[in-house]
Amino acid sequence: LITRTPYYQVGGFLFVLGVSFSAYFSIITGGARTFSGTIYAFVPLALIFGSAILSPWAVVALTGFNVAAILLLVFGMGVTAAPYEYLTSAGIITVIGITLALIDNYRTGTERARLNEVNIANLELQAMRASLEQRVHERTGALDRRTSQLEAASYVSRQTAAIQDPQILLSNVVDLITAQFGYYHAGIFLLDDRGRFAILQAASSEGGKRML
Repeated sequence: LITRTPYYQVGGFLFVLGVSFSAYFSIITGGARTFSGTIYAFVPLALIFGSAILSPWAVVALTGFNVAAILLLVFGMGVTAAPYEYLTSAGIITVIGITLALIDNYRTGTERARLNEVNIANLELQAMRASLEQRVHERTGALDRRTSQLEAASYVSRQTAAIQDPQILLSNVVDLITAQFGYYHAGIFLLDDRGRFAILQAASSEGGKRML
């Protein structure tokens, strides 16, 4: 029930602790055939469960509880055990618990490293996506500008095709270029008869008109 709440780790710890303490309950009530056999039947299995659902530190704490319970049975409750049997059981449980905690810690570190790699890969993909979107936006803007310029050039050509007077033609061209291309100033220079000088013939801005 507790594992279905936000305190699921507490529930998992209590579950594993209950499994391991089933051995001690059996020993206290006299239902155990042998001291160490009963412990080995429950406690290692509980520690394995703990390593699967708990953190490495929780497994270490669980191991400590079990070792303390074994010593309490012999010295605190007077449970009879073969000479050094309780020490052997406590030592084996300690080795199993520490080993499982180390394995769990290694697995957690490996998973964390893989998660970091996935996060880095995701960040790189997001950066690539943003770069591609920026490039597409820039290319689209460039194409739009190019299309607008081509449309403007076509419009200027159509508007000036019917004009016969050269001076009127030049004046209209600079005005249309300024309006359609969005320029502040447009000017047209023509070479003189000898091809030595470029002479300003038409301008759209106020400064260009003063230059005329």
